[in-house]
Amino acid sequence: MEPKPTLRPLDFQPVYYQEQQMWFLRDPLHLTDLQLFFPAPMVQLLAFLDGEHTPREIHAAFCRQIGIEIEFEIVSEALSRLDEACLLDNERARKAKDELLNAYRALPYRLPALADHGYPAEVEQLRAVLDG
Repeated sequence: MEPKPTLRPLDFQPVYYQEQQMWFLRDPLHLTDLQLFFPAPMVQLLAFLDGEHTPREIHAAFCRQIGIEIEFEIVSEALSRLDEACLLDNERARKAKDELLNAYRALPYRLPALADHGYPAEVEQLRAVLDG
């Protein structure tokens, strides 16, 4: 992990999981299949992932923000999960992005992005739609 972690651009969606308000952190680039749900109070931690703070400084700032002292291991575990999911702007995310880009470039043709969403994925159904 970087000495001063930075959060990548993400989509945030409020959700309820196990009767608890959470935030679903979605990676628009889909660098991995991992998905993270953060408890609502923990989302405040993400504001300190700006490349200006070490994990210890993030912990201290987060504790001041929420008004209680929590164990450093909770923040450390959150940072590790973010890193595993390639949600931090670091070497792991850059490598995952390069691998996806190389795999995409190696394809013989571009995969249909909207099949079954904007038009039928089945050839015969699509042909019928186009012929109609």
